[in-house]
Amino acid sequence: MKKLLYIIGAGPGIAQGVAEKFGSEGYEIVLFARNEARLQTQVASLHKAGISASYYLTDAGQTDNLRISILKAVSEKGSPTILHYNAASMKMVNILEESADSLVADFRLTAANALTAVKAVKDSMKGNPDATILLTGGGFAMYPSSDFGSLSVGKAAVRNLGQSLFRALKVDGIHVGTVTVCGMVSADDAKYSPKAIAEQFWKLHNSREEYEIVY
Repeated sequence: MKKLLYIIGAGPGIAQGVAEKFGSEGYEIVLFARNEARLQTQVASLHKAGISASYYLTDAGQTDNLRISILKAVSEKGSPTILHYNAASMKMVNILEESADSLVADFRLTAANALTAVKAVKDSMKGNPDATILLTGGGFAMYPSSDFGSLSVGKAAVRNLGQSLFRALKVDGIHVGTVTVCGMVSADDAKYSPKAIAEQFWKLHNSREEYEIVY
């Protein structure tokens, strides 16, 4: 069976680290994001490392667009063994400067459409003994920042959603886990480099009784 990893919210940070790690373990990588130039660069980088990779343009903040893109990939590439939801609104805006509309839009991207992505693939993933949903969490879920107001709200929801899905999908043999990253991602940081964080996702994928790694 072909091993496929779908990454929603591809980028040069955590997503790239995860793509490189899982690609080195034999996974074919399928990236989803809205910046085509960046996607092309990432795919070229993965190909250079000997990793099979492709991409689909999508806006993870637009529910219908995301669902259609994922279903198209399933039709053309096959069902993912692993779905990694990594999309988030990373803006730095004080919570008192947020409007209800902007908070809802950010929440949709960071948390609600993780559920959209899961529902788009869960039926096709049933029966695969390695089926896994991975979520990128954040330390703001436990230690919210007023300066990153919407991201704090969103990551708290991701943490809650991950635990709920862990229980809801266990009956179908689909493992769900969240890596709650409690530091600033930087290639120069020994602990919080994309490469080091990717190792935590690999561990969580293989430790199928754990629903969260706080890192």
